[in-house]
Amino acid sequence: MGEVHYFTRERGGVVDWQRNDKFLKEPGYYTTLIGDEAVKLIDQQDGKQPFFLYFASMAPHAPYQVPQEYMDRYPAIQDKQRKAYAGMITALDDQVGRIVTELDKKHLRENTLILFASDNGGATSGMFASGSKSKEERDTEVGGIEQGAKAPASNGSLRGGKGSLYEGGVSVPAFANWPAKLQPRVVTEPMHMVDIMPTLLALSGGAGSTDHPFDGKDIWPTLKEGKPSPNEDILINVEAIRGAVRKGNWKLVKWATLPGKTELFDLKNDPSEKTNVADQHPDIVKDLEARLMTYAKEQKPSEWIKAQPAFVGAQGETVFDPNYDIDDGGLPHEKPALGKK
Repeated sequence: MGEVHYFTRERGGVVDWQRNDKFLKEPGYYTTLIGDEAVKLIDQQDGKQPFFLYFASMAPHAPYQVPQEYMDRYPAIQDKQRKAYAGMITALDDQVGRIVTELDKKHLRENTLILFASDNGGATSGMFASGSKSKEERDTEVGGIEQGAKAPASNGSLRGGKGSLYEGGVSVPAFANWPAKLQPRVVTEPMHMVDIMPTLLALSGGAGSTDHPFDGKDIWPTLKEGKPSPNEDILINVEAIRGAVRKGNWKLVKWATLPGKTELFDLKNDPSEKTNVADQHPDIVKDLEARLMTYAKEQKPSEWIKAQPAFVGAQGETVFDPNYDIDDGGLPHEKPALGKK
């Protein structure tokens, strides 16, 4: 379900923790337990057959919860939520260290490709960092924050955060490490999460289905040899009310909510997206708008959107609100309830 309690793996009284498709309760901290499973899987390898490990840590997603020992490592941080946030990242770092140590122990480290990335920028508003959906839960200090409060994450000088189309929401740190194949280098070419699947398939000699083409490209030459990105453009998102696409250093952000807005940014000279230069480059805007429209026509209906009527009915909360904050992704800080007077 996401946003589950890190110590009980519960949300709203429901346990969301499984092993081999069976729900279970067990003591321990979420991040450490996931690390235990990863180390166990690596320990079972004999080095004769390839293996794939997907280590999906919820940290540092809300709710902001961590064992006290990690809180104690940051005595200089006074804000409770930010102290927990720092501790959660350190707890995650410890588990990554355990995984690397286990690979060394099994003599697998040299010939193992490790990919590490966040799925989005840090949450900068309570809308994406609540960790709990009711005031009662927040009052019991389960690790959520009031939706109008400042979230503990920081995206530095980048604009916006999680849920936003701006770089603070979509530009994330990532690395690829493979001692036997990759030399140290800094890659600044535009790449996307959807590039991982075709890249791994190409490395392993696999292929996708011809009737279901990949959205991404094989980025191995870019990682290994520093060649230009194979992506002519990168779709950031396309929705009914907004969309964004990037081509080289140019990025278009389009708002369909009336009166509408078109923004163009030169990410090379303006990575913080402070200056809208759409009026100065109409040809570039026209090109990127056409690309965004092509992606819009290719997309399939969102399963998530189709599920929302049932979600709203069950939870009694709206999903969207016209009083949106563009920098926070066009979503509200305060969500009004349905069916309540």
